[in-house]
Amino acid sequence: MQVHLWQSSPAPEQEMQIVADLSKDEKTRVKLISCYYVLQYLHMHFRNLDVLGLNLTSNETQSQAYHNFMIRIGTDFRLLTKAYMEKLLDIYLPKKSRPEFCICSVGTRADQDDIDIGIFTEEMSEPALFNRAIRKINQNMLVFATPLHFYLSEHVGKEPYSSTIREYDELLGKKIQNVVIISELLNARLITGSEKFFNEFKRKILSRYYYHPHENNLYHEGYLRGILGELRAMLLNQPQTDSIAPKYDSIRLLKSFLYAKKAILNIKEVNAWEILDRLKRKEPNLKSDYELLSKAISFLELFKFMLQLFVIQEERFRIDELNKSQLTAIAKRMGYKPIGLVSEWDQVLIDYYRYVREVRRICSIHLEKIAKHMTDISVFRELKIHDNRNDNIHFRLIRKAQFFEGAKFWEDLIQILESDNEMIETFLKDFEYLGEKRQQIVIKSYTNWAQYSIITLTRFLTIFGRYQENILGYSFFYKLNKAYLLFIEKMPNTIEWLCLIFSNYPNYMHQYFQIIPTDHFVIINRILEKPVIMDHLKDE
Repeated sequence: MQVHLWQSSPAPEQEMQIVADLSKDEKTRVKLISCYYVLQYLHMHFRNLDVLGLNLTSNETQSQAYHNFMIRIGTDFRLLTKAYMEKLLDIYLPKKSRPEFCICSVGTRADQDDIDIGIFTEEMSEPALFNRAIRKINQNMLVFATPLHFYLSEHVGKEPYSSTIREYDELLGKKIQNVVIISELLNARLITGSEKFFNEFKRKILSRYYYHPHENNLYHEGYLRGILGELRAMLLNQPQTDSIAPKYDSIRLLKSFLYAKKAILNIKEVNAWEILDRLKRKEPNLKSDYELLSKAISFLELFKFMLQLFVIQEERFRIDELNKSQLTAIAKRMGYKPIGLVSEWDQVLIDYYRYVREVRRICSIHLEKIAKHMTDISVFRELKIHDNRNDNIHFRLIRKAQFFEGAKFWEDLIQILESDNEMIETFLKDFEYLGEKRQQIVIKSYTNWAQYSIITLTRFLTIFGRYQENILGYSFFYKLNKAYLLFIEKMPNTIEWLCLIFSNYPNYMHQYFQIIPTDHFVIINRILEKPVIMDHLKDE
């Protein structure tokens, strides 16, 4: 079989094995296959850029050419990295010494600044042996190929590179935890290892986050609560005018929206375009929105890819620091030509901001629909069942909220409280029954909400602030509001978040300021005197 060194290979896995067999020495074998990988990596880019240029001059639309390019480059990149990782694994850990495992991609397939991966294994008597082999693979990927990013194993389990099904179950079973972990898991695609074991992992861990009608949807609700909070926070942060950041301006927002829809509609595809295709079939009445999002993700992903290929592998690019020749090269590669006095690059920027604007508009509209679904399955609907006089409603609420600790979205709870005066009266009476010591426990639990969502506690207080004419209402509101203000005074970035809320939801802040006791303005003035550094919130 011929080994392609000076042109792109149609079968990199088989050719890499031939190269590896040229030597029995471990170091030499690693150097040989690493050299082969680098050559094929370069050929892959040259070939695919040529194909993109040809497609842009053919009958394909610009959007189709972008889409096909991103799918092709993602597939080729993963096949090449899969072959390289498998050959390294063969060198460092013979098959007879391996546990049941799977290595999965959990990021965008075409991303080449790093590869986000998750490694899942069975229980091992000597996990250090397996992790030592992965460490060597990671070192070689860093030196010769593309760095690996082990976000999942950094947060799950004891080992540095891998985690077991039991460890995931222990971490995710008690609380919703970090929503990024769940999103990465839902985006997992097998690179190498046991497909059977991967399916077992999906069944035991991932299935709980999909919506199951007429069943317990606590985990699904928790995930949506987390992702809705992230969506709203991203919509609050407007794109910066002096820089370009496709990931932070719209790609991350769009993908978070797709993860939410994927969980609601039980969509198992992990590729953004595949998810959008499935959404078109499941919700044909929204087809126009999904088609626009498909065009947007094709443009934005290609634009980001080109910037990282021709400029630097970063996520944010300051416009005034970009080289004109680089920008022109990117625009031409994307099929743009000057029109009169409007340069190729200016046209790219116009389309970029158009797609960013459309993504944010569509996601903003659909956020309300996702929130409606979550409200329909909310565990807080059961707060209305308050016939057990021995069960204080404050502790009932705190218990139900504990599983969602860290979430930023509580719109369903706010709506339930706003629509039920009888429940409000129960809150006020039950607070008085607690006594001073237990009241402080409840107040501390409520104020802790502020570190995740200032807007939620502000609206929560506003609801109860309307009942201050009632002596029970005044007592509850006064104690909780003072504790809340003293709590957020010590938090970092409080003034920045208040500015964002005031800019986007001025009516909430106006209603709140109208009802707070006069002596509490002393604390508010201290908070407002802090310097405003909006950079703290960039890319969060």
